[in-house]
Amino acid sequence: MQIVAWFLGIFVYFSDSFSPLFVGTTMRGIADKARVSREKLSYIADSGAAPVSVLVPITGWAAYLSGLAIGIGSIATQEDAMRLFIHAIPLNFYAVFTVIFVGLIAAGIIKDFGPMKKAEDRAINEGKVLRDGANPLIGKELTEMEAYPGIKPRVFLNFILPVIMIMTIAMGTYFTMKSAKTMEAFLFVTIFMVISMYIQGIPFKEIMKTIDDGIKGAVPAVSILALAYSVNNISKTMGTADYIV
Repeated sequence: MQIVAWFLGIFVYFSDSFSPLFVGTTMRGIADKARVSREKLSYIADSGAAPVSVLVPITGWAAYLSGLAIGIGSIATQEDAMRLFIHAIPLNFYAVFTVIFVGLIAAGIIKDFGPMKKAEDRAINEGKVLRDGANPLIGKELTEMEAYPGIKPRVFLNFILPVIMIMTIAMGTYFTMKSAKTMEAFLFVTIFMVISMYIQGIPFKEIMKTIDDGIKGAVPAVSILALAYSVNNISKTMGTADYIV
């Protein structure tokens, strides 16, 4: 199970924030049944997925990092900057080694140690995937979401196909338009899923409720990201880097 979560993080690489959220939400139920601690799942989801977003040239991070290089030395255009980014991928040691290290841990080649081992022992021996007193940041709307009664689950149509569509659109637009339209890919797949769910027999009102619950469930994570960006802007305005670096 852990190696599956690692693979998901590698292939769903669109964003350092979306990828861990996607992997965690997708694998949480399976991980709980397999008695994998939430600490372990969180580690695999974050450290196995987020670093990939800076190793693939069709993510928002790739565009941002390559954009920073424009105007430095002989880097004059976005194309030059992207070529620099691609050639620098093997030198991004932290991201490369982190992804490999997480894979080795997920495969059991490197054994758990320290607090992670304690968390895994608790989950395996006591069945507690969450420590006593834990307060998960994810909204209950996502953890308590159930399949609509009477509708047969279709893994390929409702899970695998949307992921393939997002990846295909993002990669296709990158190679044809020199810019990965990731946001547009998500919007297209959202519309596709609404139509698909309606055709499968789910009432439109229930579909909108599902979308609403999904948005509510993601609010805590989005709030943390928003606060992080706010702190970043404040630090830049105050010139904090001049005193710390």
